[in-house]
Amino acid sequence: MGTTTDYILDEALSFTLTYMESLAASGTCKINLSRRIRKALDQPQHKNMEIIVAMKYIQFYEEEEDCDKTLLKFAKLNFKFLQLHYLQELKILSKWYKDQDFKSKLPPYFRDRLVECHFASLTCFEPKYARARIFLSKIFTVQIFIDDTCDRYASLGEVESLADTIERWDPDDHAMDGLPDYLKSVVKFVFNTFQEFERKCKRSLRINLQVAKWVF
Repeated sequence: MGTTTDYILDEALSFTLTYMESLAASGTCKINLSRRIRKALDQPQHKNMEIIVAMKYIQFYEEEEDCDKTLLKFAKLNFKFLQLHYLQELKILSKWYKDQDFKSKLPPYFRDRLVECHFASLTCFEPKYARARIFLSKIFTVQIFIDDTCDRYASLGEVESLADTIERWDPDDHAMDGLPDYLKSVVKFVFNTFQEFERKCKRSLRINLQVAKWVF
């Protein structure tokens, strides 16, 4: 979090790293703590996903001699509920992905990365952000399809036509009639996904407006 002139923070970082590395290697601290120190040195908490940090800490805390068994039980139960919640989101996404019927509309050049896209959205791990995670996963999927179309299959001329069509952003654009069938499917997929986002944003705003009226 420091700036280029925060020299005291650089010194603190250097001192801390040296001390922690020495402590972990010395064998003077408990094995469980030594393992946690090594993981922190390998990947600091602020550079990791919070849900992964929580999972790792549960594993660490369970091995502590003075851990609160009741607290540990609730932490595991909460984590299990979160997993089930994420699986329900993935079920919704899988149905959406299957309904797109990409295999019949596109040549087999695209990568199936839906699960990875959803995993990437877990940076917003709180249950209340389910809709945000689902839509982020869809946006990531759109990006992968555009990348794969441009990088792995389409000719230069087709990429130029695709870019022009997307830039015009007109679902009723008759210029799309000149595109190859597979590119038409890509364009429709992009448009439909963002139109869905537009509808949900409008609905969300209306709901928030109603809540605001109730408050005031």
